[in-house]
Amino acid sequence: MEELKASKDRLEEAVSVLAHQDNEIKASRNQIEEAESKLGERVKELNASRDRLEEAKCKLEERVNELKASRKQLKEVDSVLTKTRRCLKLAESQYKASEAERGILLPKIETLENNVQKEHNLLKKAEAKCQQLKDEVSRLQHEVQITKSANRPE
Repeated sequence: MEELKASKDRLEEAVSVLAHQDNEIKASRNQIEEAESKLGERVKELNASRDRLEEAKCKLEERVNELKASRKQLKEVDSVLTKTRRCLKLAESQYKASEAERGILLPKIETLENNVQKEHNLLKKAEAKCQQLKDEVSRLQHEVQITKSANRPE
């Protein structure tokens, strides 16, 4: 009977060990399920992060393209600005040259205007003299007529 009792005790001990191992297995399964659940959440977070990263990459590419376009426009504007500066320098040079020529021409114009005024005054004097002479000729012709009329035999 002792053997039976010993076998029973061993069997109960084995059942107890098995129950304990079963509890440990259940606990391990729960831990595994929790870990799988957390892993699933981490995978979702990772996928969301990956999506955000892809979106950020697309936005970055857009910004890079915008930057390239802006640089190209800036180059074009710089080229136009350089040409405009050259034109402005040429215009300034031409302006200075025309101002210098103006400085030379103004005294000549004033001299010409004075000469024209003198000629105009001389012309008026000549016209007045001419009118005097016409008047004198007319008076003399009239006197000649009177003299001829007086000398005519009647």
